[in-house]
Amino acid sequence: MNAIQNFAFEEHLVRVVDRNGEPWFAGKDICHSLGIRDHHQALETLDPDERGGCEIPTPQGAQSMIVVSEPGVYRLVFRSRKPEAERFKRWLAHDVLPKIRKTGSYARNHSPPEPLPTLDNSSVPLWRTKIDLVREARIQFGPARARLLWAELGLPPVPDLPQIAPMAGDLDGQAVLARILAHQINGSPVEHLVASAAENDQEARITLDRFGLHLGVGGVFIANAAPAIDALFPGVSWVAALRRIPDAAPADRRSFAGRQMRTTWVPLDY
Repeated sequence: MNAIQNFAFEEHLVRVVDRNGEPWFAGKDICHSLGIRDHHQALETLDPDERGGCEIPTPQGAQSMIVVSEPGVYRLVFRSRKPEAERFKRWLAHDVLPKIRKTGSYARNHSPPEPLPTLDNSSVPLWRTKIDLVREARIQFGPARARLLWAELGLPPVPDLPQIAPMAGDLDGQAVLARILAHQINGSPVEHLVASAAENDQEARITLDRFGLHLGVGGVFIANAAPAIDALFPGVSWVAALRRIPDAAPADRRSFAGRQMRTTWVPLDY
């Protein structure tokens, strides 16, 4: 299988791979572009010859994902009554497929680079395309070049982590939460993983579970003794500080990566 070629449809990243000389598309990306929330259910309705498995790089490492053939993509498109489905069909037929067939290759070193999509900074959802491009740059070229791309795309500067004094009696709970959310796991801030988990991204949910965080209705459960979180606050009573956030409270035990731990509930607003 050749290298992955990425395209941007509006604010969505669509990954394409070569399987026996034919383009196959990441099923999850297609469904998100079409506004389909439950991509697992939608992809299960396709015929066996219209979908298959493929290893695709993600911020959490290589993941096995479902890829969809060109006929499978059109079946998903034709089932949708949403306006983005018609836009997606025209984009695929008039832009992506002609480019792929003209170059005859999906490998990055065999085809001219795709220009970055024109992004309107006044449109809030389009920041997702920039983030996806930075993530892909990190996977393909490493953190240093991803940081350069971050700056070139005009993304906001990343603030320093809040300063936490060891054993501070008046420790600010919101500073503790800010540090937890700013922590990066395989290049993805916890805050972004929470946003992805809220959109039913199972990979993000698994990553957060290993870290010590569960997304609930209207808030998050944070494990009081998660090793990864404890490592962020050596010598600091961070749980007590976290519970001083308005409406935060002790919560029941939950299972994190197979280990039962007491938790603290924090409203999602924070």
